[in-house]
Amino acid sequence: MIAALIGTTQAHAASDGNALLKERCASCHHLTGPAAQTAEEAWKRQAPGLFYAGVKYKGDWLETWLTKPTRLRPMGYHYFKYIKTSPKGDLIDRDSLLNHPALTAAESKKATAALLKLTASPVELTQDEFNGKPISISFGEMVFGKFNGCIGCHPIEPGYGGLSGPERL
Repeated sequence: MIAALIGTTQAHAASDGNALLKERCASCHHLTGPAAQTAEEAWKRQAPGLFYAGVKYKGDWLETWLTKPTRLRPMGYHYFKYIKTSPKGDLIDRDSLLNHPALTAAESKKATAALLKLTASPVELTQDEFNGKPISISFGEMVFGKFNGCIGCHPIEPGYGGLSGPERL
């Protein structure tokens, strides 16, 4: 009986959350897939897509972040829109960066419940591609830094890595 009540409460929160997402989030975030297919589509988007939020974010972290959002991409979503030239080179125009609006605790709970139901996976892995076995830290660093070049956009600690991609969470 208690499990049924909890399930009903979560379903109600997700239902309310869907309305909240449409009202407060959809103007910037794409809530249904697919990801942008052309450069023009990508350029028009103001924030990352959330149609796969349920497989990307942990609920506790997301609910907390939505009440006190911090910048995940130090240079903004489209970093090239926030660059100004100077005699020293290109600089981030921090005054032009947009801050993510904060939600109340109740809104955050509802939005999180709805977001966690969005599970379209941006990349489908086969069992052969991912076996769940741990790899060495050195190999992981080489994949992140050298093979895939992730370090060029993503900072992994203060002062180390790029600024245009999200920070390592």
